[in-house]
Amino acid sequence: MGRREKPLEPSAGPVQRFAYELRKFRAEAGGPTYRTLAGRVPYSAPTLSAAAAGERLPSLPVLLAYVEACGGGAEEAAEWERRWYETLAAVEPAPDGGESPYPGLARFGPGDRARYHGRDDLIAELLALTARRRVTAVVGASGSGKSSLLRAGLVPALRERGAERADGGEAARLAAIRILTPGERPARTHRALFEPSTADGDTLLVVDQFEEVFSLCHDPAERDRFLDLLLAARDPADRLRVVLAVRADFYGRCAEHGPLADVLRDATLLVGPMPPHRLREAIVRPAAAERLVVERTLTARIVADVGDEPGGLPLMAHALREVWRRRSGKTLTLAAYEAIGGVRGAIAHTAEDVFGRFTEAEAAVARTLLLRMVAPGDGTQDTRRTVERAELGPHCGAVLERLVAARLLTVDGTHVDVAHEALLSAWPRLRGWIETDRERLRLHRALTEAALIWRDLDRDPGALYRGTRLSAAREAFTDASELTTLEAEFLQAAVAAHDHRARMRARAVRRTRALLSALAVLLCLAAVAGTIAWQQNRAGDLRAAEAQGRRIAGIAQTLRVTDPRTAMRLGVAAWRIADLPETREAVRTAGVQREAGTAAGFEAADAMNAPSYLSHDGRVLTAVGRDKVTWWDARSGRRLGTDNKKGIFKDYTGASPDGRFIALHTARGFAIRDVREGRTLGQPFGPRDWRNADGGFGPDGRLFVTRTELGSRVLVQVWDVRRHRRLARVTGDITSDSPFPLLSPDGRLLVTCSEDGRRMTLHTVGDGRARRAPWPRKVQRQACGAEERTFTPDSRALSFDVGDGIRTWEVGSGQERPRLDVPDVGEWQGDYSEDGTWAVTTGARELALWRLTTPGAPLMRYTLPEGTVGTARLDTASGMLRYQASGTVVRSIDVRDALASRRGGGPLAGAGFSPDGRTLAVARRDREGQEVQLRDARDGRLRARLPGRVCRDCVTPLLGFSPSGGTLAYTAGVGEEQGAPVGTIVRRWSVGERRPRASEFVPSMVEDLVVPSDKAPLVTFGSPASDSPAQVQDNDAPELDIWKVGERAGSRELRRPMGTHGATLSPDGRTVLAWNGQLTDIRTGRSTRVLRGEGDLRQVAFSPDGRFLAVSDSDGRVALWNARGTRRLGVLATGSPAAVPEESVALAFSPDGRHLALGQTDGTVRLWETDTPRLTGAAYPGTDGPVLALGFAGGALRVATPRTATRSLPLAPGRAAAAACRRADGGLTRAEWRAYVPALPFRKTC
Repeated sequence: MGRREKPLEPSAGPVQRFAYELRKFRAEAGGPTYRTLAGRVPYSAPTLSAAAAGERLPSLPVLLAYVEACGGGAEEAAEWERRWYETLAAVEPAPDGGESPYPGLARFGPGDRARYHGRDDLIAELLALTARRRVTAVVGASGSGKSSLLRAGLVPALRERGAERADGGEAARLAAIRILTPGERPARTHRALFEPSTADGDTLLVVDQFEEVFSLCHDPAERDRFLDLLLAARDPADRLRVVLAVRADFYGRCAEHGPLADVLRDATLLVGPMPPHRLREAIVRPAAAERLVVERTLTARIVADVGDEPGGLPLMAHALREVWRRRSGKTLTLAAYEAIGGVRGAIAHTAEDVFGRFTEAEAAVARTLLLRMVAPGDGTQDTRRTVERAELGPHCGAVLERLVAARLLTVDGTHVDVAHEALLSAWPRLRGWIETDRERLRLHRALTEAALIWRDLDRDPGALYRGTRLSAAREAFTDASELTTLEAEFLQAAVAAHDHRARMRARAVRRTRALLSALAVLLCLAAVAGTIAWQQNRAGDLRAAEAQGRRIAGIAQTLRVTDPRTAMRLGVAAWRIADLPETREAVRTAGVQREAGTAAGFEAADAMNAPSYLSHDGRVLTAVGRDKVTWWDARSGRRLGTDNKKGIFKDYTGASPDGRFIALHTARGFAIRDVREGRTLGQPFGPRDWRNADGGFGPDGRLFVTRTELGSRVLVQVWDVRRHRRLARVTGDITSDSPFPLLSPDGRLLVTCSEDGRRMTLHTVGDGRARRAPWPRKVQRQACGAEERTFTPDSRALSFDVGDGIRTWEVGSGQERPRLDVPDVGEWQGDYSEDGTWAVTTGARELALWRLTTPGAPLMRYTLPEGTVGTARLDTASGMLRYQASGTVVRSIDVRDALASRRGGGPLAGAGFSPDGRTLAVARRDREGQEVQLRDARDGRLRARLPGRVCRDCVTPLLGFSPSGGTLAYTAGVGEEQGAPVGTIVRRWSVGERRPRASEFVPSMVEDLVVPSDKAPLVTFGSPASDSPAQVQDNDAPELDIWKVGERAGSRELRRPMGTHGATLSPDGRTVLAWNGQLTDIRTGRSTRVLRGEGDLRQVAFSPDGRFLAVSDSDGRVALWNARGTRRLGVLATGSPAAVPEESVALAFSPDGRHLALGQTDGTVRLWETDTPRLTGAAYPGTDGPVLALGFAGGALRVATPRTATRSLPLAPGRAAAAACRRADGGLTRAEWRAYVPALPFRKTC
């Protein structure tokens, strides 16, 4: 006789009532003992007993097993599952009753060291780094844990142990540790903190959220003063040490400040994602310290959900805090985690719960309050903004307290802040507000800054808004309740000053009219005065149009990713309204941008974390809700249909590649449902025990594979979906831990892996024959251990990822096909085009498109603004690559140029355009060697093959045109004596006459050459021929030879140590600029130091008109200088969100010097107007690998890449506008014009 159960009171709560009903159900089944029940299902008696104990809600699998053991059928199981969901929703969070071991969205503080886990290695590295360097930086993505690392890791460690010395000696003493965040006025606010403590030792300043120096402080002078205060720590006499926490997408901004970049060059610690074992520590250890238990299934689920997501830590901490609030006794459960929507849904769940309890008036206050705490990004992610409590006003008090109580906001003294920037992206409602009001937020932040400056200047009337800024502010802020008292007073004062000026002007007009009436004889003078007034009015209209053009160009840049079509239309409209550098940049970008469309109008699914998937052609998105399946046109967001079926979500197993069929696991086996017709095909088939079975569709959707665990064995079966006929049955050395079996597209082969993952077997579907994969054991292990495997569309080869690329092996011959090299391949989706010509790969932060016939380099690389994506699909018919940015957002990338690119012959090793951009010289590499060719720069057609072929592995020939383009000089190998190089052969070719002009020998290893004119001697630069390559490489100050080579003889002009291995000759051949910034006059040998503050140079370009000099360094930073290199005109902004920009490999000026083009290793080309170098520059997306050469011809910018000899990009704004109009299906509609350009009358832009 079993022990009697503890009595339950049904009215005590939903869990107790549920357990009471469960006991009643067992009693109606005859009251079997729990030991008897355990013999019927795979759960122990204590587990089943705990399910009905009333202490906590059982998990759903345990509940269903309980029902089955009591004799319940499918209908009873469905009813109890419905009750389980109702009870889960009714469970109230546990009373806080103590402090949560998890901080939620808030960061860990210095007092949280005992609860801070998972970063011990980084803390040790940071301690050592701060001991060696007086100024250090911690860099990581938003949400990677930088603030917690400093506050709960570094600061307590320093207080306990002191800063470690680099030499391992006795720990240095710190006099004080101070923590600050910069804010909008960092120097003025925090100047006192830079005074060292009077105690012995250094004072450590921890500057958290250092990116605020760039995102919130808009005064360059204020920013420079703050940076100067920081960099004073370089001097030990100042007794200061500084540690900065910088968000990765702002790290590039640090390079704009030369001294700061120098300090951080080798004093930076990168904070990446936590590895799985560290994540487990961060989950389990804080709970264990409070004597709490975390279910193992919950730990595994969170580790899998967070994965390698760089910004996942605050999401995880918030989810754990919410699970703690809903804990069952002392246990943190998976059921509670699923109830709040998991890692990604927890923040939205909490925020919506709080927001849903606001009244309509309170909701409006909450919206205004939250948007005030956002600083919209400009080419970067949005950031939070700390505000003073007084700035919010008294009417925000109740709403603020409730948001603070929910841990969505934090209050520190008189300051209020968003708990973490993750809230800005994880709460869809707030994200939608930000996108809708992005331009208005920019205006509001500018108004706030201007009002503060006005206050600091004792309300000086000269600091008030006027002109277009006042007009924009008056238009945007008609409701003064959204403004603070100071902002409202500032705007009112500006309006009053404007009205006063208007009255004064009106009074002057009245006097003028009276005077004109009295002095009719002066009609001529009146006409003159009228003309002047008209001109002034026209000038005012022109200024207003320019302001609107700049504003619209900014909006276009903001919408580039989220609404590409509107962004293209706005880019064209901005240029049509005002022809300015900013608007020309906008329209050029619109004409070539990769982003083609975003479909984001899908209705929210009615089940948390509802699965959604793109069809194989990328045209249909299907989502499975709790009681329905809905599918949309992924191109437009238009809903195509809905299939309503109660409870479909809990039975969902998978979908066919075309999205038409879904598999449901019912009590009678797998059922296939045609969601387009809303009916189930035939009867269920396959295994019935859903706990021990899984399944999936084959690539063509005709076949379905099931895998069933039968004790120690696993049974794999292949089924015909429509006929429900079994086609294959496979058993053997397979377990449930093995990768899921894979079907070939033609349905003839089934691939399985052994239990130990070392062997792969190929099964023929139909006759059941099996054979070992014809590949080496190592390859089989790699294939079985890969995250993703897929067959090629022809079913003849199997592809799988190996961490740094994609390998493909023939299943018949066992031979390997060419490999795709993909750095950090990530979760490869394995998508091929239907004809097998193209492949799409997904890396850590980019998508890549490959042509499989020439797989040496991708045709196209696209940096993902989201960082990670879901499914990626190639629609070759429309030339679009579509991917899921989130469950309900599909973005389209235009790849028509990549698909249409022509490739012929061997790859190009080098290239150069003639000054007029009409002729292209290339060094083409094939099996026989390297050959110099001349081609037509318009279409790449061959014009001439030049003599002087060199070996395949020899140094790539150097190419140089004369200013007129009539002569080409190129190197044609080296001369040798007794196997040692003694010089370089240089040839000249007459482009117009199509014949060789001369061949000369230079007793130097030529590294650069210049042809000053068609008849003048050419000038070469290189290392002495007596030095071997190894000697040159090892020499810290190599000797470099400058030679002038004429038609008959050559003469050495200069030989001297230069201290660098690279240099560039000026266009006139009179000076040589070494890559360490040393400029030498060849005639006199006199050297001067130029380009001060630049790093290790990689590319140098002189403008043909002699006005400018452009340089790029090894970090990808590009700067524009005057031609003498004595004054830097600006650092060119690339607009790249990456922490480390792409290295530049080509620089070129237009013939008139008005434009500068930059080619990068990823194929991207950027174009600037040299008069406005601080703008971001128009970005032309790349194809086919690194840029080899750039040239200008008329209204086009020409680009040469390794396998595409030439392609033309629109340079003239008119051509770019026409291209954008075609791609966007016309210009702004009247409704769009009213929304974005309300201040100007409508006009057609396309």
